[in-house]
Amino acid sequence: MEDRRNTKKLACAVLLSSIVFLSGFAITLTQRGNAEPALAGNKSTATDPLITEMLNKVSASNLYSSIYDLQNFTGRDCETQGCTNASYYLHDKLAIYPRLQLRYEPFSYNGHQMYNVIAILPGKTSQKQYIISGHYDDVGNPGADDDASGVAVTLEAARILSQYEFDSTLVFGFWTGEEIALLGSEYYAYNASLNGWDIGADLQFDMVGHDPWGNSNITVDNYTDSGWLWPVLNGINSGYGIGLVLDETNETGRSDHESFHKRGFPGIMCIEKPLSPYYHTMQDTIDKLNMSLVAKSAKLGIATIAQLANVLSQAVTEPIAAVLPGVVLAALFFTACGNRMRSSPKH
Repeated sequence: MEDRRNTKKLACAVLLSSIVFLSGFAITLTQRGNAEPALAGNKSTATDPLITEMLNKVSASNLYSSIYDLQNFTGRDCETQGCTNASYYLHDKLAIYPRLQLRYEPFSYNGHQMYNVIAILPGKTSQKQYIISGHYDDVGNPGADDDASGVAVTLEAARILSQYEFDSTLVFGFWTGEEIALLGSEYYAYNASLNGWDIGADLQFDMVGHDPWGNSNITVDNYTDSGWLWPVLNGINSGYGIGLVLDETNETGRSDHESFHKRGFPGIMCIEKPLSPYYHTMQDTIDKLNMSLVAKSAKLGIATIAQLANVLSQAVTEPIAAVLPGVVLAALFFTACGNRMRSSPKH
């Protein structure tokens, strides 16, 4: 009988050791993204597996749903309730990502209250801001391409990038008043200049859905002081096989990146080529868009921001989620072993 009790004890010890090992292994899997940080520095000559992982998460159906929802507001002219309602929609969409710091940014124009919607993912080591943005107002038309497409890109970037840690701070900017005079972005850039914020770059996506022949052409509106971004975009497009055909122009002032340039911050805009013949008309609807171009544009924006802000790791999942199953099993085995030992006759 003594041999039987020793055998039971040994079996319980082996089982408990296995549980502890498996729980530890689960914790290791949960934290692996933080254990192997990506190398810092210029990554344009080599792909980063974390960025490749991000790009595989881009969802054309998510992009389509965001554009569809926005075009169905009753006009998004920035001085109307429809535009304000769109800001509520964006806020609610972003609120489900708990790592984002979310706020409305109110300002007035001609006695009318308007709102930028701003989501911030703080950097681990730096407050330097890298911004990806689009404008959610339109001219009272459906505005699917101009600029629900750019807003959808920014929403998808927020969804995916908020799952990771970065050296620098990420800002997801949803501007209003672009169609009047770049009002929302001007307000943000003015405050950035006034308060001494460190802005690394703004990447504006404005009309990235018109591609009737499937040529995947995107023009990058650039400035002399933002010229360093052009080879970064090109390197990312080719290195990650995104499949866009990029060209560069200096047609400045066409969108919200102009607001940042005026304040001394780097800024570029990505825009379709050729421009849609339907923009600023009631025919600017989602059925005219090529969702492949929107998805490729989202990939370009996500990869560029991730590289510039220096992605470090996946955001760490709380290890308790991995430990609990092991703790529960351990408790069960302790109970079972204890009961069996107590039921064994003493000699």
